[in-house]
Amino acid sequence: MIKHLALLIFIFLFTLNSKAEAFQDSLLAVWNNPSVNDNERCNALYIFLENTLEKFPDGTENSLELSFKLKTFSKRIGNQNIKAKAHYLIGSHYSKKENYKEAILNYKKSLTDLEDEKKIDATLNIGLLYLEREVNYDSALVYYQKAHKISRKLETKQQQSNI
Repeated sequence: MIKHLALLIFIFLFTLNSKAEAFQDSLLAVWNNPSVNDNERCNALYIFLENTLEKFPDGTENSLELSFKLKTFSKRIGNQNIKAKAHYLIGSHYSKKENYKEAILNYKKSLTDLEDEKKIDATLNIGLLYLEREVNYDSALVYYQKAHKISRKLETKQQQSNI
């Protein structure tokens, strides 16, 4: 009975993983297809890279290179939101590679055009890097306060939309 249960769990997880890989492959196919709308291509690559970062927390060399391609392409087509997200991804990669100055620089570049939720993440990441890696308590406090302010603003917006 336990062997059958283990086999069923293995088959389920294998199927789940296969579907996830197929989804990732389809996202790359959209990115690599020049006949698809440029903004859709950017969104597909962003989702691919975000999923890759979740699956491989240390990232891959290829995903850092693709993040730079995403930044360049989104800048060329004028998609500021995806460009900001690309800077966020690049910051995450550099942070994992322990290149904290580049991580902070890219997180800061992402702040101008990110949506509030992602902006909170980037701001907290900057504060954390200043606190733990740069040992700059004043800068860490400034970024934690900024994150708190953005969070309060977002909370107010959500409360007003519920009225």
